[in-house]
Amino acid sequence: MARRGRGPELVVFGEFYLDLVFCRLGLAPAWGAEVRAQEYTEAPGGGVATTALTARRLGAGVAMITRVGPDAAAHPAWRMLAAAGVDASATEVRRGMSTARSACVAFNGDRMIITHDPINQDLEAVLRRRPAIALMREWKWSPAEKAVARRAFNLALSRELDAVIREAKERANRITEAAGLWELEAWLGDQRRRIDRTFDYRYSVLPLVFASLLRDGRLTENDLSGLDPAKFDAIRHMVRS
Repeated sequence: MARRGRGPELVVFGEFYLDLVFCRLGLAPAWGAEVRAQEYTEAPGGGVATTALTARRLGAGVAMITRVGPDAAAHPAWRMLAAAGVDASATEVRRGMSTARSACVAFNGDRMIITHDPINQDLEAVLRRRPAIALMREWKWSPAEKAVARRAFNLALSRELDAVIREAKERANRITEAAGLWELEAWLGDQRRRIDRTFDYRYSVLPLVFASLLRDGRLTENDLSGLDPAKFDAIRHMVRS
């Protein structure tokens, strides 16, 4: 669907399924038997779709990042998201693969689920695509989230500078001739350029910055406690990508 004129209030990322749901069965399903269901429905499934639709019903602007096959476009469950106003423009359409599917059978207060989802392997790679990166640049940051982000950013920068200072002192203590001074100067210049590249506080790139800092051990997940769950989940996926 077309992009809105303003950025979304919520960006959700995760696995999408075309859900097939059978319920009101007369008998429990068993191997070798055919059981008829009195009710059946097809719906968008997976946490990403559930969250997106719920947020839309509450009036929030929502964008969704996931991966589907070309077959999704013709499926009513996928079209339901567009009809609800969910922006799926950053979704990857993977040619040659089928959209993930889930068959759910409900009986006597319990359920069983069968899924087929090879398309969801390495799903985190979707976050590295340009449409997803551009969409994350539109994320809104509440005052509370900005405070969390600034605190975490400063903490990671402090840890990084402390590590550089410790190593600089160790290198300085090993210097025995003038050439060592210039080597130390060159090393410090390299460290400054690396830190300047890594520590970028623009909100448009902060999720990528935090993912890098988590991956390198400069931050822990607890340091980011207080961020919107959708942002936090996307950052965690970037760490694994």
